[in-house]
Amino acid sequence: MPADTVFVALARHGETRVPDPEGRFTSRPGPPLTARGLDQARRLGDWLRPFDVAHLFCSDLPRAMRSAEIVAAAVGVQPEPVEELREIYSGSLNGATLEEVEREHPRFLPWIHVGHRQGFATEDFHVPHDLAFPGGESIDDMAARAVPAFARLCAAVSGSLIVVVSHAWVTSVLTCHVLGLPTSAYFRLASPNCAVTLVQVDATGRGMVHCLNGQVPLTELARAGLPRAQPQGDTASARF
Repeated sequence: MPADTVFVALARHGETRVPDPEGRFTSRPGPPLTARGLDQARRLGDWLRPFDVAHLFCSDLPRAMRSAEIVAAAVGVQPEPVEELREIYSGSLNGATLEEVEREHPRFLPWIHVGHRQGFATEDFHVPHDLAFPGGESIDDMAARAVPAFARLCAAVSGSLIVVVSHAWVTSVLTCHVLGLPTSAYFRLASPNCAVTLVQVDATGRGMVHCLNGQVPLTELARAGLPRAQPQGDTASARF
C-alpha cells in the first residue's frame, strides 16, 4: 500500500425503526437501532475484526454512534464523533408523516421512498441535489460540510485503514467524491445498512473503489428483492 494513500471503509449505520410508532420519519436525533440493526452492526464489526483499524470515525447522531460503538468493541478502537458527517438536515420535514409529505411537500416524497426505504431512484424520482428541505439543507449543502471533513480525515491518517460510519446519503456523496463524480449523481448509489464501501484515496479524498456495498448477504441487497431460485424438484413454476 502506498504510504500516501489510506484505505477507508465507508459504512451506513444499522437499521432503525422508520417510521416510528406514530408514523413519523425523523433524522435528528433519529430513532434507535432495531434488534436487526444491532445485529448488522455486530456483523460489520466481525467483518472488520481481522484488520488493523487506525481510526473509527462516525457521525455524532445516535444511530451512527451506537453502530460505531458496536464496531469499536470488535476492532479495539474508540469511536471519534465528527459532526460534519451527520445526515442531511430535513428542516421542517423532520418528524413528518408520509401523508403530510404527500399533501404539503410532494417534491420530497423520494426522501421517504428512496432515502429512508432505499427504494428505486430514477432521473425523475429522487431529491435533486440542489433542492433544499424547507428550513433545512440540500444534498449540496450536506456535501459542502461532509466532503471537506472526509478529506481532512484522509489527509491526517495516510498509510492506514480507517472506518467511517455515517448515513445513506452521506456515504453516497462521499463515494461520488472518491470517484470524481458530481454530487448530482448521489442517487445512483444504494447504501444498505452496515454495508461496506471500501475505497483507497489520497490526501484529497479522491481515489478508487475496491468494493461497493460489501459484506452484506445477497439476500439483503436490493431491499431483499433479488429473485429467488425455486427449490429443485419444484415443477409448479416450470416453463415450457
